[in-house]
Amino acid sequence: MAIKLIVSDIDGTLIDSANLQFDPSPENAAAVRAAADKGITVALATGRMYKSAARYAEDLGLDESTPVISYNGALIKSVKGGTVYASCLPGDLAVEILEYAFRRNLYIQLYYKDEFHYETEEEKARIYQRATRLPGVAAGREGLKKLAATGTIPKLLIIAEEPEMARGIIKDLNKEFSGRIVAVQSAERYIDIMLPEVSKGNAVKQLAKRYGCDLSEVMCLGDSENDISMLEVAGIAVAMGDASEPVKAAADFVTAPVADNGFARALEKFVL
Repeated sequence: MAIKLIVSDIDGTLIDSANLQFDPSPENAAAVRAAADKGITVALATGRMYKSAARYAEDLGLDESTPVISYNGALIKSVKGGTVYASCLPGDLAVEILEYAFRRNLYIQLYYKDEFHYETEEEKARIYQRATRLPGVAAGREGLKKLAATGTIPKLLIIAEEPEMARGIIKDLNKEFSGRIVAVQSAERYIDIMLPEVSKGNAVKQLAKRYGCDLSEVMCLGDSENDISMLEVAGIAVAMGDASEPVKAAADFVTAPVADNGFARALEKFVL
């Protein structure tokens, strides 16, 4: 079947953020426009906050009615602001997870009203601000707990010191809070924490239904383990050339690395 819907991750797929390239390459941007010109809907799916993701949708010229999948699927909202789906961690659970991180001296941040808040100013917070081009708020431990208790937090993010540590934390979180949350790796050191039903894969299913597409008519592209769920449901699943092995194993096709415009090459192969 012909592809009617393309859903792409942002970091490590559309942009080479690991090498501090925070804008799509001209080749990738041109591929998005070419797909749209053929009548194919192009949507973004990311662990980023909505405000950050929506900027990319606007810069790429995506239709303002196209939903943006943010917070790993916890919020689906169009560029013009219409909410399609929203999921939030219950207040008591969000506070429990904060306390888990505090006991272990882990860096953790939460998202409240589409702004990110963390305990104190430090390098991890500054790096995240540079990557998102958005300011954050140092709220202190009690301030974070107060915000978490509102029950309006779509996800929490822990940033580990190194990738192996991140994998260990993910394993421990999923054991400690079994059945209550899902923790996934969204970048080498990033750990996203959401409700169990939240995933990019479930969000893609919602978009396919919204656009009247069979999943066989959906193409998904990604590079990180939080992309696996959407690769598993797509008719054409594309992993970046520098993706981790589990991501490649979930894909139908492995394209070139992000630095070599693997996104654009995949679109040229399958839809352009």
